[in-house]
Amino acid sequence: MPRNDESSLSIPSGTLNSEHTALVNSVLHRLGRNIMLFQQIESGLKFMLPFMHPQGSASGGDAFTSFRDKAKGQTLGKLVEGFLESTKTDSDALAQYLGRMVEERNKLVHHFHEMPGVSLLTEDGCRAALQVLDDQHRDAQPFQDIVHVFGVSVGAALAKSRSKDDTVLTTLYQTLKQRLPDHVEYIDLADPRETNWPTTRIVRALQQAELQTEPVNGMTSLARAGAFLHSLDDGLTPQAYGVGRLKRVLLLSDAFEVVEHYPHEGAEAITLYRSKANGLAET
Repeated sequence: MPRNDESSLSIPSGTLNSEHTALVNSVLHRLGRNIMLFQQIESGLKFMLPFMHPQGSASGGDAFTSFRDKAKGQTLGKLVEGFLESTKTDSDALAQYLGRMVEERNKLVHHFHEMPGVSLLTEDGCRAALQVLDDQHRDAQPFQDIVHVFGVSVGAALAKSRSKDDTVLTTLYQTLKQRLPDHVEYIDLADPRETNWPTTRIVRALQQAELQTEPVNGMTSLARAGAFLHSLDDGLTPQAYGVGRLKRVLLLSDAFEVVEHYPHEGAEAITLYRSKANGLAET
């Protein structure tokens, strides 16, 4: 296949039919979307690394300033190196994945029109470009999720270590936390009150149990829900979220109404719950 050079990318005005025009516009939209995704990843790493890296804040104020200024001008490849050094991970899979994402970013910015089949000159070339861009976005999304979760963790640590009157840090932390995507679990084992409970697997499983277990007085038995959770995954326990009892999950999540029910006089209470209005998860 001949290489698309710069001169072949211009499309004479008025030569495109309506479908081809729509395809070109879709390619440009997705191209911008992917570039923004990688820029958000870079921005997140530049914010976090001065706080995370051993040569950053851990080495003192001057080192922090120097590392931050250096990070501002670094490419994604260098930022990824710093991230891997900061996390001290031994996972070859993570290093390989992040390395592949750096390559994808470079291909997008510098060699997009050289990818096999990609061309704005034909409808088929546009469709190939759309497929490449959608695949790339799907593959890069976990990278953005990783950076986002680490950003929330860094924000939480900063908010706790500094004055509560520092509204900028507090607002930054809360904003990052609120913008976590629904498919991402953020768990704070040190302070479970800060866990983003609505998106956790355990809360969603408790909501699912409302549909899958026999109700008691129009509510769900926590004991039956616990057995249901165990049937889904024996590792789906409150201890995995830093709390001792399943009832504590109900209360911390603020997603359920909780009552103590006495089946008859003299009987021990059983805990019942139900999702608050508009809180029942769709299945």
